[in-house]
Amino acid sequence: GPGKEESARAEGATGADAAEGLEGGCTAGGGGHYPSGSVATRERRAVDWRGKLYLAPLTTVGNLPYRRVCKGYGADITCSEMAMATNLLQGQASEWALLRRHVSEDVFGVQIAGNSAETMARVAQLIEAETED
Repeated sequence: GPGKEESARAEGATGADAAEGLEGGCTAGGGGHYPSGSVATRERRAVDWRGKLYLAPLTTVGNLPYRRVCKGYGADITCSEMAMATNLLQGQASEWALLRRHVSEDVFGVQIAGNSAETMARVAQLIEAETED
């Protein structure tokens, strides 16, 4: 993750900063609704990791305003805070909010925690269906 210097710079971010430039990315909801069958495959772009600064904080320290500031200071690849698979499947808006990204986050990933392969497969299908590229 970023060092103390980057963390200190990020302290000034506000909720208003986060609202500016957000993409729809994820929608709150699903409420347990997810596509059946195998995970749909979309064409994926290969990520060139060489020489890239990758920011992947866990819970509570990697919110959108913080990631946005880090992006401004040179983070190439950003990742969401850790979201719980079961909460996403239940449609909890607060959990879906963790997966939102800013338009400046051009290479963005999500972190999902779950306790079974079936749950993880279901949430992967739901995220695929509910998010935009």
